[in-house]
Amino acid sequence: MDIKAFLKEHRIILFILLFALLLRLIFLPYAKFENETARDLTLANQIIDQKELRLKGISSEVDPASTQQSFGPLFYYELVFSQLIYHHPYSAIVLIVTMTLAGITLFYFFIRRYYGKEIAILASILFAFSPWVFAFVSLNFATPSFLLLFVILLYFSLFKIIIEKKDSYLTLTAVSLAVMLQLHLSSVLLLPISFFYLILLRPSVFKSKHLLLALGVAILFFMPFIINTIQNYS
Repeated sequence: MDIKAFLKEHRIILFILLFALLLRLIFLPYAKFENETARDLTLANQIIDQKELRLKGISSEVDPASTQQSFGPLFYYELVFSQLIYHHPYSAIVLIVTMTLAGITLFYFFIRRYYGKEIAILASILFAFSPWVFAFVSLNFATPSFLLLFVILLYFSLFKIIIEKKDSYLTLTAVSLAVMLQLHLSSVLLLPISFFYLILLRPSVFKSKHLLLALGVAILFFMPFIINTIQNYS
């Protein structure tokens, strides 16, 4: 399919994405910053300015020395990425908006593949313009706002494994879970849910040659947490 045919076929979702982007840009000055925002941006800028390698996860309180409440520091490196592009607090909100739009795009193609074009368009409209997603995710600088894209990636990979029997997507499942566990502890709830669906609907996947690779990739993502734990409790 050439570009012209692609744009014609998917013109509705492109319009939805454009309108969703414009709305978020219009309301960008009203973006919400949580109490810990200054701390998180400060820590991200320390990584940049002082070349400080951070291994500790997200701090549980405003004090950066407080105990961690995530399984790794990936959240801070996402902020570093946004600050390197544009050194301003709003860069984090722009990153969240970008990830939300990417999530809507993936959601559309995910639903279209398994449920049809019409349902995909309707679901994408509800998703893109949901007041909750708009106000409390896209324009809210908080760690749960970074989860959305990875939750969709998780369920996309599970559908691939269970329905299409493509075991290679185990790696994407592992990466999605590993990333989310470094963003917010609520992601722990998705671990038993994912295992339940795989055990119930695709038990043979646990004998797949791709399982070892998925576990290895997950361990790599958790290495900062493992190293930090060893250093502090050895």
